[in-house]
Amino acid sequence: MKKIFILLAILLGIVCASYAQDAQFTQFYAAPIYLNPSFAGATNHSRGIANARAQWSGLNKPFVTYAVSLDHNLQKMKSGIGFLAYLDKSGTGTLASSSLSGIYSYKIQMLNKWVVRPSVQFSYGSRSIDYYKLTFGDQLDLQGASGIITGETFENSGRVNFFDFSSGVLAHNENVWLGLSGHHLNRPNEALNGGQSSIPVKLSLHGGIKIDLTNQVYKTHGKSREKSITPAFNYKMQGKFDQLDLGLYYYYEPLVIGAWYRGIPVLKAYQTGYGNNDAVAILLGIRQENFSIGYSYDLTVSKLGATKTNGSHEISLSYTFGGNDGKTNKKPNMRKKDMVIPCPKF
Repeated sequence: MKKIFILLAILLGIVCASYAQDAQFTQFYAAPIYLNPSFAGATNHSRGIANARAQWSGLNKPFVTYAVSLDHNLQKMKSGIGFLAYLDKSGTGTLASSSLSGIYSYKIQMLNKWVVRPSVQFSYGSRSIDYYKLTFGDQLDLQGASGIITGETFENSGRVNFFDFSSGVLAHNENVWLGLSGHHLNRPNEALNGGQSSIPVKLSLHGGIKIDLTNQVYKTHGKSREKSITPAFNYKMQGKFDQLDLGLYYYYEPLVIGAWYRGIPVLKAYQTGYGNNDAVAILLGIRQENFSIGYSYDLTVSKLGATKTNGSHEISLSYTFGGNDGKTNKKPNMRKKDMVIPCPKF
């Protein structure tokens, strides 16, 4: 019976694809290019990032999402370039989405110490389903799945490929940043049955402020340990769904602790009795000059329940190439016009 419900859920998702949502990362600033293409080239060096998420690990087959990115700052050209690979497998793994993206951003230096970074992203995406991993009505008997081969026939291979276009913009100074990104602006068709099922446009508004507390920190071996608090948010909407991630990071070199809430419980409910509540998340991480690692756990607070889903797990890795001069522990001297975005490194 459990397999029947899983099958119905998958088929319902295919039929209602026009209301589908992109996968999300709790550590959205640990997947910066996935959040907003304007983050490409946001450091003064090359950077590689890997993200992995297992959502609702209590299910027999959790939803898993992977993202790998590489970006580089073209300082003389006031530009940034980036590449992003993405894979998402839903439930039993029969329904999968993947894409490869190329990104370009441009830095505009303003007179009031603000920097504006518009960007474009071009992607080649794919959506597929493995029909042979599904269970159909003629494969069931009173004891459940019978193991016989289905008599169903399929008109296509269960795969569709498409081109995708996204864009974004970031504005920031040394302490504050605000960004807006729009994904699937051309609304590509991802229907698996040869029909029409356009991906809804996803909009994200995000930002925050870094409050530096370093001057209040005692000296350790003659060196000041960085200390800061960073409140931040990410509001996203896609189709008829929307959510708000709200929380903060506390950084006391090299340790990072974060706490987040996801949902809009008071102002928004999709229908009576179903409030917009999703999860409460905690994050722990280590951030060094070149390397960062972060782990987060989502405790489900919606009607799905924490005991049924076992929450969600997420890990991120980031490495910045050439983050110091290779001879000392001091950071390289950067001119004001080379100012990078102050948001958390994860």
